[in-house]
Amino acid sequence: MLKKSTLEDIISKDLAAIWAILTPDERRLVADNFHIHNFKKNQIIYAEKDSPRYLWCLLKGKVKLSKDGMGGRQQILRLYRPIQYFGYRAFFANEPYVSSASAFEASTLGAIPMSLVKELIDQNRKLAWFFINELSKNLGGSDAKIVNLTKKHIRGRLADAIIALVDNYGYEDDGETLKIYMAREDLANLSNMTTSNAIRTLSSFCQERILTVDGRRIKENIAEYLLYMWQVEDMIRANQLDIDKINDNIISRLPIDDKGKAEVKDWYESLIKMMELEHVKEQGHLQINKNVLIRLNDLHAQLLKSPKFPQYGAQFYQTLPYIVELRSKSKPDEQVGELETCFNALYGILMLRLQGKEISEGTQKAVAQISYFIGMLAAYYKKDEEKPLFEDDVE
Repeated sequence: MLKKSTLEDIISKDLAAIWAILTPDERRLVADNFHIHNFKKNQIIYAEKDSPRYLWCLLKGKVKLSKDGMGGRQQILRLYRPIQYFGYRAFFANEPYVSSASAFEASTLGAIPMSLVKELIDQNRKLAWFFINELSKNLGGSDAKIVNLTKKHIRGRLADAIIALVDNYGYEDDGETLKIYMAREDLANLSNMTTSNAIRTLSSFCQERILTVDGRRIKENIAEYLLYMWQVEDMIRANQLDIDKINDNIISRLPIDDKGKAEVKDWYESLIKMMELEHVKEQGHLQINKNVLIRLNDLHAQLLKSPKFPQYGAQFYQTLPYIVELRSKSKPDEQVGELETCFNALYGILMLRLQGKEISEGTQKAVAQISYFIGMLAAYYKKDEEKPLFEDDVE
């Protein structure tokens, strides 16, 4: 049993948004009626058709709101993160729950009786506005999800679900791993598709280097992929991040059927949304592409450090004078790392060739050496993905 002072401390910190608008007497009432509950993974918090009794606040863990559909298939309606409130809408609507809430992982929740919440709302207009604001945001999110689920194809629905998970939970410390583990069935239920379709689409995303799943990595040329994705970013910018222009100028000309074109369109829409969210509409690169460069830099450092790959070091030091020369031509605020300098050079040459412009003999010589070096790094990357090159190394 928690001491009242400890309980008040928890409420004032974790429920700060509500605590701040309550009077001292109202705070005492909340503290006297606030209860903490611990739920195991998949344990039911409340079930569909139950009568709403509590305002729930997720203090730690993750909670999913779901509904069983036809054939026993579950639809995940919403995922909650700390600190979010739920379970109160049905009470205000004077109806039983129309969905179920359960712990997505081991979770700690706080509960306040809805009868007390109603009493406080009757006395405190600021609290009423707090719940109006919460309900309005939830309604807006629901509207957006309805549009996504009804207007987009499988590829777009899954991409939007992953983007929503990034927005909701963020990344681990490595900057690339989602802070939530989802089984493929759960991801399918969140995206309103069959598990087989989710697996197939995830596999497609992996093959296109958009993401990796459970440690499965890319098995093709990572360097070519990165240059391709940079080109896609610039094509999106050239079309002013306008999906209609992209559809007219790029997608409509692809030699694929209408279903394939619809999936490609969904992919471009997802990239546009990511570019907007990550503020790289005018310049810079998406985080998914930055992550590729981070992994290549890590491998590059390991290869240089290890005595087992002298040929790699030799090629790097043959390339280094060209890297130094290229960096000397850059402005101080445009300085980037050695590998990014190489990729910038290769991308620049790619653009010149596409434009049919002449390339000097000296530049061609530099690019030939850079291409050979980056090709060697890409080959080692592929080998490392198939079987780690440094798993037996001892620090």
